[in-house]
Amino acid sequence: MNDTFQLRIQQLYQCLYAVIVFLSVLSLSSWNLYVPHLLNTSDRLMLLVFGATILITLLSEWSKKRLVAMFIFSLLIIGYYYLYKKSIFVFVLLAILAGSGMKFDKLLKTDLIARSISVIFIIALSLLKVLPSSGSGVSETKFVYTKFTFGFTYPNILGYLLVIIIITYCCSISLLKKQVFWIVLLGCLIEYLLNYSTGLISLILFFVLYIWIQRDTLQRSNILLLTSSLSIPVFTIISVWIAKYYVASNNWWDRVNTILSLRPPIWQYYLKAMPISFFGNTRSINQYTLGVVGHGAFDGAYIQFLLEFGILSILILFIAVFSLYCLHLPVHQKATLGTLIMVTCISGFPETNGFLVTFSPMFFLIGSAWFNTSQCENAHCIHSSL
Repeated sequence: MNDTFQLRIQQLYQCLYAVIVFLSVLSLSSWNLYVPHLLNTSDRLMLLVFGATILITLLSEWSKKRLVAMFIFSLLIIGYYYLYKKSIFVFVLLAILAGSGMKFDKLLKTDLIARSISVIFIIALSLLKVLPSSGSGVSETKFVYTKFTFGFTYPNILGYLLVIIIITYCCSISLLKKQVFWIVLLGCLIEYLLNYSTGLISLILFFVLYIWIQRDTLQRSNILLLTSSLSIPVFTIISVWIAKYYVASNNWWDRVNTILSLRPPIWQYYLKAMPISFFGNTRSINQYTLGVVGHGAFDGAYIQFLLEFGILSILILFIAVFSLYCLHLPVHQKATLGTLIMVTCISGFPETNGFLVTFSPMFFLIGSAWFNTSQCENAHCIHSSL
């Protein structure tokens, strides 16, 4: 009876998680602008579904470790919500908690199916002329960089969602190396047509890591997880250094600015407007603030998290990834997390997409790996030390 109950809980959780993914993809599209009366995809609705998902996790199997972690994360969520209300970092913390209620493999496959269907749904609506397929949308969104692309508000959005779908597909299904090659090649072609260089580089990096990790999966997965965790403070320091010393009139800095897609002057502006602190800044600048450098397009996960949510947020990100290196996890979980997080950490230097729960299942998977390690069978769990 208990096994049947737990099975029903997992099935309900899968449904709720699929709803989270669907709402996430809708929030990234132009849905709210053209079909607002059918479904409200605001943060309130997302918080409601997140809350329901976390409540469902309370009915699944418990342990002392999970109880302590739940208490600590609840305090962090309450603190950050009190300071910033509905912020992207609150959703990061909620995602880790929500992921605790679902087995890793089921979460990965559910995300793959739900995200793929949701993206196809938005693209289909654009082809049916319900949502715009192309063209500028500044007048609708009041954001200067709006450029409709198959129902989404910017080509980079569709490009990064494609990166995540390809990675989760290749990590959740047994494929031959040549099959992975052709899938990645097709993805690279689409990224090229979208003119999304970060997506193109991310897919190439994923393929290299995917092939490299096959020879010694456990050891190389640990190397990726350790390197990813260390890259978080390193990229944060580099981002701040660039923002502090960038000089527009210098030729060398001009080349750096071009390579980083014109991010340095925006980072410099925000560093001056929002000084570094432990808990972050309650003052925020967004796309609707007039006179802001870059029109409020604050991108770059490390410096954005540092300035908006403080040194504590960077510490939490570091601990979250480093702990995976220390945990006893099944080899395929280590390999999936190692490749996904490494790609996310590198793409997160000029971009923020991978660190947003609307784009990626990364934090849900981290929560699942954290809280379900005690349920691994000894035969399948291997010590994580190098």
